[in-house]
Formats: sequence, C-alpha cells, structure tokens
Amino acid sequence: MILWEGYRGSGEISVSATYPPDGTDAVKSLPGGGSATATASIIYNSVSVKGKATTSISNTAAYYSICAQTTQVHKDGVYKGGTAFFCKGAIGNGSISATKTVNEVPYGHFWRVDTYHQVSSATFGWYPSLVVSANL
Repeated sequence: MILWEGYRGSGEISVSATYPPDGTDAVKSLPGGGSATATASIIYNSVSVKGKATTSISNTAAYYSICAQTTQVHKDGVYKGGTAFFCKGAIGNGSISATKTVNEVPYGHFWRVDTYHQVSSATFGWYPSLVVSANL
C-alpha cells in the first residue's frame, strides 16, 4: 500500500507490479517471452476522483487473456463503487483498463482504490491485487 500526502490541484498516484519481478532471469518470463504489468491509480482533479486498474502485456509471442477491475473505491472508509471485470485477448502488446469515477471534491479526504488484474493463457496465470491510497 502506498500512502501519499497531496496538494491542491490535479494529479495521479499509482502503484504497479510486473511479471517477471525485477531481478529475475528470463526463465521466469511469460511463456512466449515478454512481460506483464498491473497498475492501480488514483487520478484526481478539483471535482472528481478516478480509481483506475490497468493490465498490460508487452513483447510476447503468445496469446493472453488480459483483464482489469477496479474492485472498490473508498472515500474516508465509505464505499463509493467499483467496476465490472473487463477482459480482452492480446498477442504481442496490449492493455485494458477499468475506471470508476466519483464526482466529488477530493480534497481533505482519504481515498483508497483496490484493483484486481489477470494475465492468463492455457498454461500460465498471474493474478495480482493492488491497493493505492492517498490523503488529498
């Protein structure tokens, strides 16, 4: 979990995970080569907050199902909603995102975004869940 103290304005706070993890060798790359990235973001401006989940693959020769979901957005511990589970197929490079928008002034509140990601094929699966939070 990342906690960030923000300023008045607009911006983005993100946390991400990659497969293979940094420092590992090619034996642990995706089948077909390449890598996958999952990112959870809080994107804000003066009138709204967006919770965004993004899942991507790059430089792979294999076919993957990639999925993303913003499972929940919370403002001061109060649930503000989430998104459906969005998926698509991709070979080589591809990404998919799921964004939940909360039309409320973000400042002076604690925001938390939980995301779920999936990168899978017939022989492989990676399913990270990420959390990003901020006092705006």
